[in-house]
Amino acid sequence: MNIWGGWTYVTLLRDPVDRLVSNYKFVRTRKDYPDHERVYSGKYSFADFVDFTDETGRLNLQALWLSGLMPVETYSRKTFVADRSDEEVLAMALQNLDDHFALAAPVDRFDDFLLCCCKLFDWGIQYYANVNRGVGRDPQLAPEVLAAL
Repeated sequence: MNIWGGWTYVTLLRDPVDRLVSNYKFVRTRKDYPDHERVYSGKYSFADFVDFTDETGRLNLQALWLSGLMPVETYSRKTFVADRSDEEVLAMALQNLDDHFALAAPVDRFDDFLLCCCKLFDWGIQYYANVNRGVGRDPQLAPEVLAAL
């Protein structure tokens, strides 16, 4: 599907809990990130980070970005609070996926996603190497933290 200026939109979707865990780890390692000192110093547990992220409206960034309510560049520049319920944000994101994206797939199906892109865009890729694969969800997360997410 070609929309606005001939662009074709495709996206990979990540499990929201895995993305949040990854973001927490990212903040711990990035000294230039606004919340780094609180997280790295131990003043913020993962549960505190989740609560803070929820209060700022950034708990599920994928849904906010896909809904069109939050530009991607806003994430690192200022606190953002959505004026919509989680259900409204999700409904808007799903509608945008239906209306504007030629392809969306979960990140754990990357190989299939790439094959679909090759067919969709007639890329003709013969080989690729996966060079940036994460280690997955942190097994140390308490069940009550996962349940709260």
